[in-house]
Amino acid sequence: MNYRKKSIIAVLSSMAMAFLCIFHVSSVETEAAVRVMPLGDSITDGFSTVGGYREPLANKLEQNGLSGKIDFVGPNWGGNCYDPQHAGYSGYSIDNIPQENSISGARTGLSSFIDWLMETYPADVVMLQIGTNDILSYYDLENIGTRLEGLVDSVLKYIPEDGMLYLATIPYTTTDLFNYLQKHYPAACHNTLYGRK
Repeated sequence: MNYRKKSIIAVLSSMAMAFLCIFHVSSVETEAAVRVMPLGDSITDGFSTVGGYREPLANKLEQNGLSGKIDFVGPNWGGNCYDPQHAGYSGYSIDNIPQENSISGARTGLSSFIDWLMETYPADVVMLQIGTNDILSYYDLENIGTRLEGLVDSVLKYIPEDGMLYLATIPYTTTDLFNYLQKHYPAACHNTLYGRK
């Protein structure tokens, strides 16, 4: 699969995750805006596409009259939309990756500051898309599910009882690694979320 096709699949998958969030939010009857945190790596940040999946999502929310009901939260800004706040970090991984354990350099992990992030920017709904840079670093792929589980547990302790966590990742990889991950990563995601909110 070529890079262009992978990019299209990444955008479509991200938008599908985001639209699930829309349906959840639109079903909630509340006067206060629902706080939604787009959380993740460059797919969330919008490294290759300004605004990432967040810009078309925000535009769709606005077109459907929901912009007043959704408040995107996070310390970062980017994209041409009604609410460009997010918590996307290009190049970040699940946990910190030391230089000597990576083929692509040291990386900062979301888990290293997730408590600060969730306390400073509380969210009712979190859209988490992470793991691509762990994969690109070939970092301890056998334990990627365990690392993801730790991050998910950290996020869940800050989400209200009626809140939601959506989890997805789309790796840009070589064909062999992509095939390996298609076999193993969805199971890791499923096992991570099974039995949780």
